[in-house]
Amino acid sequence: MKGKDASSLNVGYSDFTKLCRVSDPEDWGLCLSIREDGVYLKELPAGLEPAERAALSVHPTGNLKDPVLRFPCTVDQLQFFLEEHGGYGSIDPFDMADWAFKKALASQVANAEAALGPRQETTYLNIIGGLIELMLGESPAGKKLSVYENSAAIIDALLAKYENVYGITKRTLDEKFAVAKKRISAP
Repeated sequence: MKGKDASSLNVGYSDFTKLCRVSDPEDWGLCLSIREDGVYLKELPAGLEPAERAALSVHPTGNLKDPVLRFPCTVDQLQFFLEEHGGYGSIDPFDMADWAFKKALASQVANAEAALGPRQETTYLNIIGGLIELMLGESPAGKKLSVYENSAAIIDALLAKYENVYGITKRTLDEKFAVAKKRISAP
């Protein structure tokens, strides 16, 4: 996949809790808690040997009030953190690959939408408007060309068939259909 590689993707709180399968953010691992802005060291339990205490309190800044890992972080920062704190096996490689693919794809979709120029948008709206008119029109013999009575019926069918597809919402379809129909019927 062209574009971002996994190491340049950002990991936020929700990504971290899903990838690391965090069930209790206040008690993750031996001495860590997860908050919206990062992963923090908790107060260590009493009775630890000095070497154990030192190993468990490793902190990149030395300030225990700062997060050990700040969100958002890169995948490289996440990997380093997991290696340092013994949590490397907490992420399933297939979950990570699926997450990275979806995150990269979402980034590409956002970039493609941002890159859509006025001519391209006009072209797409003209195509949509033409298809709507065709679907709601009649043949030269007066026979309906589709089963749809109006734009609302087409929108309902799209919503029913593609309910979880990005960009296919009632509001978006209503807006795009209205603009497309105006464009295609303008002289």
